[in-house]
Amino acid sequence: MSLAFEPITICNKTLQNRFIRSSTHEGLSDKDGRPTQALLDLLVNLSKGKVGMIIGGFAYVNKNGRAYDNQTGLYSDEIMEDWKPAIEQIHANGSIFLFQLTHGGSRVEEGLEKVTPSNVRGRELTAPEIKAVISDFVAAAVRCKNVGADGIQFSAGHGYLLSTFLSPITNKRTDEYGGSDENRVRIVAEITEGIKKECGEDFIVGAKINGDDYIDGGVNKEIASKHVSLLKDKIDFFEISCGLGVPNTTIHNDDPDNEEAKAAKAYEERRRMPRGEGYNSEIAAFIKQENPDALVSSVGGIRSKEFIESLLRSKKADLISLARPFLNNPNFLETLK
Repeated sequence: MSLAFEPITICNKTLQNRFIRSSTHEGLSDKDGRPTQALLDLLVNLSKGKVGMIIGGFAYVNKNGRAYDNQTGLYSDEIMEDWKPAIEQIHANGSIFLFQLTHGGSRVEEGLEKVTPSNVRGRELTAPEIKAVISDFVAAAVRCKNVGADGIQFSAGHGYLLSTFLSPITNKRTDEYGGSDENRVRIVAEITEGIKKECGEDFIVGAKINGDDYIDGGVNKEIASKHVSLLKDKIDFFEISCGLGVPNTTIHNDDPDNEEAKAAKAYEERRRMPRGEGYNSEIAAFIKQENPDALVSSVGGIRSKEFIESLLRSKKADLISLARPFLNNPNFLETLK
């Protein structure tokens, strides 16, 4: 039997196979963040394709954290009621369901205040404001559990708020939330502790993190591996992505007037990004090798049955995350059998 189709258990919940439908922003919620029927139908149809775990979302935890129009919101009980029947159907079809929680940080939509751990692409958050954000994440997770979700995943990569706390290029704080790897992961650790306390140990908490920011002075695979080592006793699985999702020139501000030099530096950094199938997989493999007791999901351009099987059999990953293949064909897994 293909290892990809063997079950795996996370927090006493069994996935029928090793596949995760990675979270995306579909833009199918209404202006208030309430899911439309089109979004609910899309996710239920994915479960008919027998994917082990479906992560819905890229969902904002408070109104100040919205990054895009028609993004899903998790900031009130009222807007989440419509999720219940869809999640029940997803469970009936054999998939488990998580929401992805996020705060846009410096990437919030136009008209909202950009906030960051330090004064890099936004206003620096105060310590009390950080505590409030932590509370918002925990409250959103409780709402997710109340509508039947099996857990949540943090969006902690790609330059959104939690990502900027984890990265030394964007986190220059000198208090308990910056200055060392231990302090930079503190916000994620405290959110996780709060969620587990309120939702129970069987409620899955995952994290999508950067294995490499692809910017000098940012997260690299060694720093990402340290992040996992510091969080693996709290977080149940890690999805390893890469890139900050914003132009590097907006972060290199040592000489704000030298635009040509900044552009050249950013170009060289971007050239380091790998291409081809599984372009993040070697970084995920390094993190898995350094943290063999952590559950790691590989994501990014993975398509072929042979490549998937090689990642799992060589223990470069425990799980395989896909997005576009499932969007193109909800029954994509049938093509791999």
